[in-house]
Amino acid sequence: MNWSPFEKRGVLLSIKREDMLDLKLGGNKVYKLYGHLRQAKKCFGSKLKLASFGGAWSNHLYALGAAAQQLGLPSLAIVRGEEPRTPSAMLSDIRAMGTEINYVSRSDYRQFTEWANEEKFLLLNEMFGEHYWIPEGGGGEAGTRVYSALTEAIVEQSDLPVDLIAHACGTGTSLAGLMLGENPGMAFLGVAVLNAGDAIEEQVSRLLSEAGKQKRSSSVSGPRWEIDTQSHCGGYAKLPPYLIDFMHRFESETGVVLDPVYTAKLMYGLTRRAEAGEWRPGTHVVAVHSGGLQGRRGWPCFHLENKPHST
Repeated sequence: MNWSPFEKRGVLLSIKREDMLDLKLGGNKVYKLYGHLRQAKKCFGSKLKLASFGGAWSNHLYALGAAAQQLGLPSLAIVRGEEPRTPSAMLSDIRAMGTEINYVSRSDYRQFTEWANEEKFLLLNEMFGEHYWIPEGGGGEAGTRVYSALTEAIVEQSDLPVDLIAHACGTGTSLAGLMLGENPGMAFLGVAVLNAGDAIEEQVSRLLSEAGKQKRSSSVSGPRWEIDTQSHCGGYAKLPPYLIDFMHRFESETGVVLDPVYTAKLMYGLTRRAEAGEWRPGTHVVAVHSGGLQGRRGWPCFHLENKPHST
């Protein structure tokens, strides 16, 4: 695709438009949910009830609500913070999809998500009834493995050899999943969207280790990867004026709409690196658009079209 900071340095940029898979389920969340749904079906069969966690603009909860609605399954959203007088558009959407919403204090939320990560599901079931509990953001090994198929799809669909695949990182689950796919000689870059790059790095290493892959390595026997910790623009969901300006410029020039929390910081981080001359001319970088465009409605400086732009 044509993006001038890359073109000026002879670096090739492609964007894998996972946001265009489905208006509600597009992006990386559907992959992670699919992995959990497969596991949940084995555990619960026809009695399956889904539950997970997130904030007022969680892309994960949005995808969970849409998937549960399509599959005819009951779903529960544990939402961080007190119930607002006016719910976000996202929370209104998932309630309309049939998802039950339970607001909890921030301290309780931290405790509940820790229980889910530690697989202390009996404690959660005692409070909310028996459910299949999906970790915050769809993380965990079940959410990682399915995403490996995307690496192979990127390689197969590209007319050119792929040198680097880049993905925005909140938990690192998607990045780890990409590295589980066949990736001969390929490098991976995760752009941290929150000021916790070390924690993301540890999570990716843990997920790769659990999946039997080699940890961080520059050898040919394991995937080469790193986390960009300098492009979070102040922290999670922070949107400084310079990032807004960058988004407008990028969208105007490329026609690709970004979400403020994840893909904007992904493209901002990649552009910074290209402008710094990090990649030699002819390098082919593939950025994964992980969706999340419904969240643009939470920012008054943006307008969400009925569907994403195409390229």
